[in-house]
Amino acid sequence: MKSKSQLEIIEFTDPVCTWCWASEPVLRALKARYTDQLEISFIMGGLVQDIRDFDDNGIGGDPSDSNLEIAQHWMEASLHHGMPVTTGELELFSDEHPSSYPQNMAYKAAQSEDQDLADRFLRRLREATAVEAKQTNSEEVLLALAGEVGLDTEKLLTRYTDGTAETDFETDLSLTKAYGVRLLPTFILRYKGKEVVLENYQSVDGFEQAIQQLCKGELTASIPPASSDNILGFIRTYGHVVPIELMMAFELDMQITMKKVHALEEKNLVTIKKAGNGIFIDALL
Repeated sequence: MKSKSQLEIIEFTDPVCTWCWASEPVLRALKARYTDQLEISFIMGGLVQDIRDFDDNGIGGDPSDSNLEIAQHWMEASLHHGMPVTTGELELFSDEHPSSYPQNMAYKAAQSEDQDLADRFLRRLREATAVEAKQTNSEEVLLALAGEVGLDTEKLLTRYTDGTAETDFETDLSLTKAYGVRLLPTFILRYKGKEVVLENYQSVDGFEQAIQQLCKGELTASIPPASSDNILGFIRTYGHVVPIELMMAFELDMQITMKKVHALEEKNLVTIKKAGNGIFIDALL
């Protein structure tokens, strides 16, 4: 049972939204600082019902043209948020696969099996979409990614195709509409029966200000010491991470972050691999 004093952050999200991808290091930094005081969850907001009918800042219409526009938008956004994106050809949308609803529904199907695995699946969907340019709205790719994180793919496929996931997703869409969400991500902060809504991407400092106003100083954040053990523990917790995630969690600059990562690499505790226009840092068992 949740503690009544626990802080909740609920993100209205979509697996293909670049500013939701950008929010990953922010949420991980807040979790590192508030630990068990904070619970994070997700509501699927369904960004693109059909790219051919979509129109947002010039993106939408023909799937091939949209893919080019999206890739450019992601690259420009990456320069600001620091999360890696693909540098190759993007083939996310097509006439056969024009929607991001399949990714949303797949998450809801996974959620019925195991919440922790579902959240790992959501992260994997974001990575595969943003960095690996996989067509994550295809059933084949969705099942492969689900299997990678340990989900039962047969059960997931059943929930995905028998209407269960669609019904659960429709519930999320109703909540999205009820809250008047216009932008993804949008966040609900809840504490002791009170809540505040924050639209769009938020910095760690922006969240901290909102949290302290909501909690009236009853909760305190603690930036974890940037020891080798703590940094390695963070990487092991999440499987693999991006430098900006370590920088935000431990309040470090890039130079010090990479110095500490290379020290772990020299001890054969982590590996570094290229990921689009950035890198992933993986823990070794």
